Amino acid sequence: MTSRPKTVLVIVAHADDMEFMAGGTIARMADMAYTIREVIATNNERGTLEPAWSLRFTADARGEEARRGAQALGVDPDIEFFGYEDGRLSETPLGPVRAVREPPGPPGGGLGGDGGGLLRPLPPLPPGAP
Repeated sequence: MTSRPKTVLVIVAHADDMEFMAGGTIARMADMAYTIREVIATNNERGTLEPAWSLRFTADARGEEARRGAQALGVDPDIEFFGYEDGRLSETPLGPVRAVREPPGPPGGGLGGDGGGLLRPLPPLPPGAP
């Protein structure tokens, strides 16, 4: 019997959340040959106390830090960024998040591989929707 490849999808709000909250576990899973992908909900533009940094510069710097952090843990550095405004995520009507397609390859092959976005937030719910 062949074992199926194992895939982990980590969904976090900020660029450093995966490393701070689960870095040891994620690194261990990578060592065990799990395929690991990361989704970051915000664009991280408020992630500094440096007043000279613009919002765009901060977002870009945090994105690069996220890619380097992912790579250090053995995670695919091709991170999916949803780009929601940092610091206002709780006010953002995210709706559910869904997988939009299975990548090419054998069934159950896991996430990744086709270079496209795997997840997309659904459009906002209409007013009055549950």
